[in-house]
Formats: sequence, structure tokens, C-alpha cells
Amino acid sequence: MPPSRTPSLLGNIESEDGLHPASDADRRTVTVLFADLCGFTTLSEQLDPEVMQALQNDLFK
Repeated sequence: MPPSRTPSLLGNIESEDGLHPASDADRRTVTVLFADLCGFTTLSEQLDPEVMQALQNDLFK
């Protein structure tokens, strides 16, 4: 995503309850896993989204 687009999206981020914009008090530490799966793009173009989701769920159990 281009950096120029980021500020306009920040206003759309809401708190967990969805009632008000998130503030610094809502910050949390998270862990993010990035995995580049060989052949994923080609496979995802051929399968329905629900099938891909089930496949990913099985991979990361």
C-alpha cells in the first residue's frame, strides 16, 4: 500500500467495541507470522475462497 494512502485509512480504524476511534490506550503487542507459501498465488486463482481458507486453516493448526 502506498504511504500516501495510509493517513486516509487511519481514520477508519476503530476500537475493539467499534464505537469510537482507537487511541494510543488501545495499543497492544502482537505477533505476526509471514509465510510465503510456494505456489499459493497460482492455487488461490484456481480454488474457491472457502476452499483456500480451509486449506490454510489445516496448514496452520
